[in-house]
Amino acid sequence: MAQFLQQGASNALPQAAAMSPKIVSLARWETIRVGCCLFFFVFGLRLVCLLNLADSQFLIPRSGDMQFYNDWALRILHGQWTDYTAFYGLPLYAYLLAGIYNLCGYGPFIPGFLQAILEGGTAVIIYQLALLAFDGNASVQIDGDKTDQEKGAKLIGILAALGWSFFQPAESYSIILMPTSWLVFVFWYVVWNILRYRDLPSLATLFWLGLLVGVTAMGIATILLLVPLLLLATLLRWKATFSRQGLAMTILVSGVLLGASPAWIHNHFIARDEVFLSAHSGVNLWIGNNPVATGYPRFPPGLHAGQEAMLKDSIKTAEKAAGHSLKRSEVSAYWSSLGRAWIRNHPFDWLKLLAVKVRNFWNAYQYDDLSVVTAFREERVILPGLGVVLIAALAIPGMALAMRRYSSSRWIVAAIFFHMASLLPVFVTERYRLAAVPGLLLFAAFGLWSLWLELV
Repeated sequence: MAQFLQQGASNALPQAAAMSPKIVSLARWETIRVGCCLFFFVFGLRLVCLLNLADSQFLIPRSGDMQFYNDWALRILHGQWTDYTAFYGLPLYAYLLAGIYNLCGYGPFIPGFLQAILEGGTAVIIYQLALLAFDGNASVQIDGDKTDQEKGAKLIGILAALGWSFFQPAESYSIILMPTSWLVFVFWYVVWNILRYRDLPSLATLFWLGLLVGVTAMGIATILLLVPLLLLATLLRWKATFSRQGLAMTILVSGVLLGASPAWIHNHFIARDEVFLSAHSGVNLWIGNNPVATGYPRFPPGLHAGQEAMLKDSIKTAEKAAGHSLKRSEVSAYWSSLGRAWIRNHPFDWLKLLAVKVRNFWNAYQYDDLSVVTAFREERVILPGLGVVLIAALAIPGMALAMRRYSSSRWIVAAIFFHMASLLPVFVTERYRLAAVPGLLLFAAFGLWSLWLELV
């Protein structure tokens, strides 16, 4: 963590060459100190929530996706590494839980503790992103005193990180058996790497970023939408020759494929099925695009709610329609064909549904498909805090203003919209859109800072 903070401090000083070594050293130390304070503050708050969870009835999962991952991890722990069919659910988190259980003993507390650490890391990344995105050469004149933009960037970063610490969905999903915190941390770590470089990074760095995205995709596949963002950064942001850019993109994609290789190697060579990550994408497409779809995960007739029940129903229904047993890829193809057929036969309804999904992404309604945020709030497991409505209301005007003034902030905007695009083929829930919130918090804080300057 100290090395990460030091790297961020170095990149947050664009005019370091013009400063004396003593000033540069003091500025770096201040950045590291603020980052450490934010890390321990957020980690401490998440730890409080985790201890509240440990004293409640909710610690041991008994239903839904949490039980799905927990039961899968226990089967792995007991020696059932595979059922010799293609993965029907993204496998990374289940295998990660099994490894934690094997090292530390069974219990949801240690995974929650590790996720609390990641939450502190996410707060540090938010702060570093503010320094990179909003610390330009511009300055504002206030009552005759010249205010350095670096000071404003620091305040924006601190305010956004504090907003993340009290964001109630983040409080909830970080302490339960779900991979959400891992996705958020990796997502914004990759975006931070896009902003911190002006020239093309080393091929080793690009390979590492691709590898990280590929590995994370085995837990949550929506992160794959960062691959085109990284490719765009290679072409448009990082300075390099054309041949170097081509080599960099090849290395990057190779890292992604290698990172995801455990899943597709298992599916191709052990299960002998043509599936890249998981075969449940077909049924997700149908749930998100059918005659009764609402933009949220409303299950059509024949499918029950809950990850495990839905997956079992989808296999039974597809095999009943075919009249014989099917490979997992064939089950996925069955449901994908239904979704594509509906889209093809109802193009205008599908376009209206896409508009509804976009609205769902930005609106104030909290669709908590795991039913944990409200329950935790009522039982006082989580602390009082923010919802998405205030953040989005402040972020949208802040986003428009920031894009006009700071070119680096446009990459944060792009990351938010790429994440939104990853959800449009399926559906929007509170935990799915959570990965966009750190970026929205940055623009909400920037909007508040800009408003304060105007009022002054």
